[in-house]
Formats: sequence, structure tokens, C-alpha cells
Amino acid sequence: SKLTGYSQQEARLSYLDYVKSWKIYGSSYYFAEPQNNRDFPPEVVLAINAKGVLVVDPETKEFLKEFPYSQVVTWGHSANSFVVVTGNMVRQTKVYFKTDQGKEMNNIVRCYVEHLMGGAGDGAAAEN
Repeated sequence: SKLTGYSQQEARLSYLDYVKSWKIYGSSYYFAEPQNNRDFPPEVVLAINAKGVLVVDPETKEFLKEFPYSQVVTWGHSANSFVVVTGNMVRQTKVYFKTDQGKEMNNIVRCYVEHLMGGAGDGAAAEN
């Protein structure tokens, strides 16, 4: 295997780097300001890719939160925000981000989700 000569600690770190790079692979990046959320710093980077939305600390590059599409109930945007709603039918959590790229973020998430669901949803064709 490629890991010959690695200590176990090094191998583990190398693997974690690999997993991180895989999770963030192919992302589009957007700066955003989390609204009323003490878990996040004042500014974060949202990395949107085929697997979900990652909240990344721009300083440390740490993944602060992951929203896989399987946990996203819905999402939306306004002129100056993007919102992700996670959970299930019973209990939902809304996370708001201040950004002026909400429309673009909304569209990219929609494309990924429609692709995952195997084709366009109702009315999607009419909007394009």
C-alpha cells in the first residue's frame, strides 16, 4: 500500500486530509455572514457541491457544519440572504446566511438536488 513508512498518526492525518478534500471536492465557494447563530464566526465560506452544503471557517479551513442534501428539507433565498432548512417533517432548523449571491446559491443547490432525485421536478423546465 501507499502508506508504507507512515506512522499510524501520520497515516490517520493523511486519511483525514483525503476525506476532507473529497468532501469539499468540486465545490463552489461563497462568502456569507451567518445570522443569529452563535455556533459560527461572523463570516464563513459556504462550499456547495454535489453532496451538500459545507460551512467552512475561512481562517482555519475547519468544517463547522455539514448539510448533506439527505438532511435538507428545503432551502431558499432573498435579495440579500440564503437559507437552509434541515431536519424532518416534525422538527426543522433554519439557518440564515447574509449574502448577495443567494439567487446563484439557490439555483446551484436546486440543480444538484434535482440531479440526485433523478430528473427535474415539476415546473423546473418552465423556469429555465
